[in-house]
This record gives sequence, C-alpha cells and structure tokens, in this order.
Amino acid sequence: MKKVLNAVFGHTRFVLAGVVLSVCAVHAVAETPPLATLANGETITEADFGAYLNRRVDLKPLVRNFWGAENALREMVMTRMLVLEGQRIKVPVRSSEKAERFDDIYAHAVYQQLAETCVKPSDEVAARRFYDKNPEAFTAPASARLARVMLPASEKVAGSSAMGWLMDQAQEVVKSAKSFEQVAQDAEKIYKMEVQGDLGWVNLTGDLAIMRALAGAKKGEIVGPVRDGDFAYLFLIGDVRPSYLMKWDDVKTSAANRQLSFCREKANKSLSEKLTKQYGAAINTDAIKALFKIPPSRTPASASPPANSPAKNSKFDGKGKSGSIASAVSNRLDQAGHHL
Repeated sequence: MKKVLNAVFGHTRFVLAGVVLSVCAVHAVAETPPLATLANGETITEADFGAYLNRRVDLKPLVRNFWGAENALREMVMTRMLVLEGQRIKVPVRSSEKAERFDDIYAHAVYQQLAETCVKPSDEVAARRFYDKNPEAFTAPASARLARVMLPASEKVAGSSAMGWLMDQAQEVVKSAKSFEQVAQDAEKIYKMEVQGDLGWVNLTGDLAIMRALAGAKKGEIVGPVRDGDFAYLFLIGDVRPSYLMKWDDVKTSAANRQLSFCREKANKSLSEKLTKQYGAAINTDAIKALFKIPPSRTPASASPPANSPAKNSKFDGKGKSGSIASAVSNRLDQAGHHL
C-alpha cells in the first residue's frame, strides 16, 4: 500500500517533520481539540501523538501528510485499545510494572491472545479448495495508466496559486487547447524533485478517497486538482484495467501463502471492529487536517452531504479509511479546490 501511495503522490513530503513533532513538543497557548477520543473519556492529544512518534521511529517516515498521520494515529488508537482490553481480561504484563498507556509490546501480546489463529493449508488440494471458496482473495485490483502533475501548494505560478494554475491547465486540456504532456513539461520547469507526467500502470488499491476517485474515473478523464499536505496534484487517466480473478495455474504456487495472509487480514479487521465498538474509538479528522493547515470538512448549507463524505469525527474501523478529500472531480471540473 505504501508503495502504491508513493507512486501516486510521490516520495517528497516534508510536512510533518516540522509540524506534528514541533507542535507536539510544546503546549499550545490555545487549547486544541483532541486527535482521537474513547468512550471512557480518554483523549489522544497532539502531545500524546508526538511522544508516541518519538518512540515509534518506524512510523515517522509515514507521518508527513494527512493520510500518513491518520494511519499512524489509527495504529496508536489500536495500541491503546489492546492495552485496555489486556488489562480488562488480566493479560499479565512482561514485568512487575504496570503496562504503559501506549505499550506496543504489551499490546502485541494481547493481540496474539485475541486474534484468530491462522495456519497454512496442508496441501495443494486444501489450497485449491480455499481458492474456489474465496475468489476475492485472488482477485487482482483495478489498475490505471496514470499521468500526474504535482506542485508545492505554496507555489505561485503565473500569478495564481498552484491549485488555481492546475485548474486552469485542466480546463485547457479539456478544451484540447493543450496536452497533458505539455502541462507536465511546464510543471517540470517549476518542480523537478518528482516525476511529472506518465507514472505507468498503478494498482488502485486501498480505501483512500482519492484512490476511489481514480478507480471510478474513465479513460481520458481528469481527476483533480486535489491537495495533500504541501502538494497539489492533477491526474489524467490514460487507460484502465478492471479487476479480474487470477487463474488457478497462475497462483497455485503462492496460494498457501495467500490463504495465510488473507486469514490474517480478516482477523485484523474483525478484531479492530470489535474493539472499536467496545471502546467507542473515534478519530477527529479535522484536528489532523489542522496539523497540515488543511481546511476542515465543510458541507454547503444549501446542499445535502454526499453519501461518502467523511464525518468530522469518524469511527475508527481498522480498515484504513481516510475520507481525506471531500471530492475528486473528473473532466467536468466543476468542484475545484478540494483538499486531501
């Protein structure tokens, strides 16, 4: 998943190195809303998040934009729920000391007790039986031939903001006054640290709003502009490949490993949903957006919210949903300026 997101959004993300860590290192003068809450009254603040990231150096590279910060926060919330559940069912701690609030080692021990045990099939016959009963485990995701233009959101281009300039360029492409390749060439003169233009074939996996928007677009359509952290993006769908069930002969050598990983995915999801309901965990997406100076979710008074619009406080369901853009537009380009 991380590789897919890097392919779509690029590798250069500087935001949280100076945002969450510095914001969390000191107490703000004005009290800010918590990033997450539990039904027992507990809150997870920016300071809690910063302290957790200082300990979890493996998460720091991920926490450089909205979706990365939200995914790291989800892991932190899951850790806290596992600690609480372990204390409730009296899972012993590794020493005489009480488990810390976000004790990853203790949480892992609790997880091992709670999660379903998964084993590989004993032989090829058993693996084939699993293949026949679980086609979703062997279905290749939809993919698209993507072209991308990305600019620092703070950049001024021809007197316009990066988002405004990208919108103007999208309209030029729609009117056939300019090719997307020309837009990419112009963008490369401004920003050269990432590939501008053709990205090749990209699997449209994950439940990020932008990935759903790309998956729903048709050949020749433009998606964007959209913003993620410090960058603004515009995408062109060059071609699409629908998802498909892989043939048994193509997967039989890896079917046993796939059965094991699929079982673990389901076990993780089931346990996450159970604990979320039990402890009433909710993530404040607007509070995360504030770390990146992204405007909060807004719903116009004259319009009903779309069915898939993210709530201000979204239930943590363990699925990795971010709901990170209010909308991503196709070649109609009638909803400019939405942010990740």
